[in-house]
Amino acid sequence: MDREGTKEIIKTIARIYPAFHRDADAREKNATIDLWASLFADEPQELVAAALKAFIVADEKGFAPSPGQIKAKIRSIMQPAEMTELEAWQIVSKAIKASGYIENAKDEYEKLPDTIKSMVKPCQLREWALQPAADLQTVVASNFMRSFRAKSAQAKRYEMLPAEVRQTIESFSKDRFLRGE
Repeated sequence: MDREGTKEIIKTIARIYPAFHRDADAREKNATIDLWASLFADEPQELVAAALKAFIVADEKGFAPSPGQIKAKIRSIMQPAEMTELEAWQIVSKAIKASGYIENAKDEYEKLPDTIKSMVKPCQLREWALQPAADLQTVVASNFMRSFRAKSAQAKRYEMLPAEVRQTIESFSKDRFLRGE
């Protein structure tokens, strides 16, 4: 979204929430527009406008949205159906049942969705297949679901970052990796 599109979004916010920037001078208003424009530079104006409308119609508190709230709405619009931790565990549990042999564990691992593959390895599927069923469905399931929930939340936060921030993080991480840190 460019600066002109951002002005329209800010105007809409000001119309619906009259207290938003009521006492701000022109410099402060321009600074707000510049900041919002940089935070939503990667988003089409139509998508930001749709997210703003979704926020407005669901708002029960009467306070203007923060950029993070609009980013969250964009995310919910773009990815409405996400895998829950229980659904993820059911997929893993099915893979575990067929992973009694290491060859089977490798095959089952390859069938897993990428979000789950990042959390388990074929050898874990094999180890879990050898555990007592009671431990598997209590301790292992609980630990997996907690890890899945945390990793999903982390991924959501990362996806909401502006592209330039993600690039900076990736560059910094790559530099640290190359230095051996």
